[in-house]
Amino acid sequence: MDDDVIHHSWVFVEKPKEAEEESDIHGSPRKLKTKPSIKECEQTLHDDFSSSDVEKHSDSDEPNSDTEVEEDYLLDIEETEDYFYGMDFVVDNYDRAIAKYELLRKFTSEQPSSPKRTLLVSDDQQFPKHIIRKGEMKIGDVVMANALYFLPAKSLCRCKAVSKRWNDWISRPFFAHRQLMEFKDFSGLFCQLPGGLSKFIPKSAAYGVPKPSLSFLPETVTIKSSCNGLICCKSVFQDDYYICNPATEKWTKIPRPGLYHGPEVAVGLVFVPDTFSFKSNFEIVCVVNLPDDRMINFEIFSSRSGEWRVAESICCELREDVKLKPVGFYHSWKLYWETVDGYILVFDLKDELYGGILQLPPASNPNGVLTQMNGEICYLLPRAEGNGYWTIEVYGDMDMKLKQEISVHFGEISVQFGPFKAKSDCRVLAYVDDGTLIISIGDNVEAYCIKQQRMTYLGKEASLFGNATYLPYINTLAEVFPEVEKSE
Repeated sequence: MDDDVIHHSWVFVEKPKEAEEESDIHGSPRKLKTKPSIKECEQTLHDDFSSSDVEKHSDSDEPNSDTEVEEDYLLDIEETEDYFYGMDFVVDNYDRAIAKYELLRKFTSEQPSSPKRTLLVSDDQQFPKHIIRKGEMKIGDVVMANALYFLPAKSLCRCKAVSKRWNDWISRPFFAHRQLMEFKDFSGLFCQLPGGLSKFIPKSAAYGVPKPSLSFLPETVTIKSSCNGLICCKSVFQDDYYICNPATEKWTKIPRPGLYHGPEVAVGLVFVPDTFSFKSNFEIVCVVNLPDDRMINFEIFSSRSGEWRVAESICCELREDVKLKPVGFYHSWKLYWETVDGYILVFDLKDELYGGILQLPPASNPNGVLTQMNGEICYLLPRAEGNGYWTIEVYGDMDMKLKQEISVHFGEISVQFGPFKAKSDCRVLAYVDDGTLIISIGDNVEAYCIKQQRMTYLGKEASLFGNATYLPYINTLAEVFPEVEKSE
């Protein structure tokens, strides 16, 4: 789109239909066999408004309610970055030309039948009041229209206090959907000890959440999975699940599953925003190991149907007493769960098929993590080199072979255990933002930028013994739709 085109508000027009009989602004039938080019659309506009049927009166003429077209109005429409067909994305010049033509055709065709079918647009009616023209824009309007989408949810809540206009803008569903699509920055970590309340370690003060313990939910929960700003939680007392957005404190309760899950069930949440819909659906996949059953089942909840279903595909390769880590990792329509004995269980959600077993590196231990790096699934494992130096080994591909080593220097870090001191282990928690390692070492959680080789303190470690659950989180305005909840 041209640089001088500025977005102000939405303009809703009728989408032109192809290969249908339509009338131009003079009432003559025409047929759109193919999509016209931009040049053809602009030429049609020029011809329509320069013909003998469309006359502009001089200043001495008496204004007529059915006459006079202000060309200024056409220019003002062209100077706006329109959101056509109700969709919150920038359209190209071709769609703009089509929409401008259809908008003007609609305006003129609504006038009463007369020999001169023209439209009078007075000064106070020339442009909608809620749309600011390019020449009248201030710096605040430019920021509101182009920059706010890239801020985290906490900062946006504070921006609502700037003015009533900003508050109305940020509160619109269009804005929330656009922010969900644009904002992808790592915002912090939710962490929780077994039996305790969750807490949040933010990337900075701008990324916080109002209630890190999720106390806005009706009961005590265990965090299970996170995806694009939504958190999946499970009741500590029974098989009740909740989906919530900690930034907005909106939540919904999921119907109880058909199978018994138990407190240690492995869970994966998949929430992929839909460009063409405000209601982005989500799925919950649970790995269920029934007593006295050597098969592993996959039970899936879909917000589209509001119901649970058991996948036909099952896993028979793992022992019936295998223990999986409770948090699943999502990447490219596949879910991955680590087992405590060095394997990875894979489930293909798109086809609802069991995806096989991957072997972790022989040296894998609780200090490693399964994460996404450079667009693929990887396993990161720290190895001590001595004198405060560590090597982060990066394993990838289907055979989990060693692909890269990252050298990190933390210095000598000790942990106080009462009157004693001991050297601390390093634990990798996540790889985020295409170049940052989230690491816990000592009793600190640090963000290490690989390119700049710089360490940034984030917060205190939840546990020194590696048994806390950590969930990377993105601070978005993702909507949670209450209609998912059903009465039992």
